[in-house]
Amino acid sequence: MGWNRTAVRVALVYSGVTFFFALLFLMAGEVSLLFEVLINLLIIHDILSYKGGTKVEE
Repeated sequence: MGWNRTAVRVALVYSGVTFFFALLFLMAGEVSLLFEVLINLLIIHDILSYKGGTKVEE
């Protein structure tokens, strides 16, 4: 059970960092990163909805 939570946290951190840097480059004028920003935003949304939907009993 612990590995699943760790994997979700790692995926969330990785997607967040990738989203942040892609958003910075998008604001700098790199329009081609628009799709990467949108995809990372959807990934973060899915991970957060997964974490919110699962209840861990300890």
